[in-house]
Amino acid sequence: MVALPSQLPLLRIGAHELGTYEAGWLADCIRQAALVAGYVDWWFADDIALAMVRYLQNRYPSAAITLDELENKIVCALRKIGFSDVASQLRMDPPQIRLSLSDLVRQSEGMELAFFHLLDEHLSNLRTSGARKVALTGTKAAIKHLRCAKHWTADCQNLEDRIIDIVRHRLAEDSDDRYELKLERH
Repeated sequence: MVALPSQLPLLRIGAHELGTYEAGWLADCIRQAALVAGYVDWWFADDIALAMVRYLQNRYPSAAITLDELENKIVCALRKIGFSDVASQLRMDPPQIRLSLSDLVRQSEGMELAFFHLLDEHLSNLRTSGARKVALTGTKAAIKHLRCAKHWTADCQNLEDRIIDIVRHRLAEDSDDRYELKLERH
């Protein structure tokens, strides 16, 4: 995929590629580093994040960037403008990653055991990459497909509850319960 000059390059986080991320997420990461460095309400974070987005849109030479590369670029920028203390505290958590349960059902050809195996693989990759914000999408259609149901039933609800429990358990492992799970049923 080639990024157009007006768009951001893909953000690679482990096995996932995100086409959408924004200055607000970058600013939050920078603001958190500034807070750890002792700056409260550090207003430079928004300007630095916006400058980084403009750089990525207009001057970044590749169609993709990894989270580590992006973090290194922000660290370099912070050091160049005299904020090495903030740069040394920067730890970029990935933005929200969307995991399509409908896609997993298609890949597993509707077989429940294969679906749970794929789900476990994806959750393991998310944990390894440091993702703490996950949105499950297409859950209603995926669950109805797995249950061969035309309408939402109690059995569908039980399966959804089981999937959510599994996802929460896997995300909570080694994360000090610092994770967000969003459910998008459509």
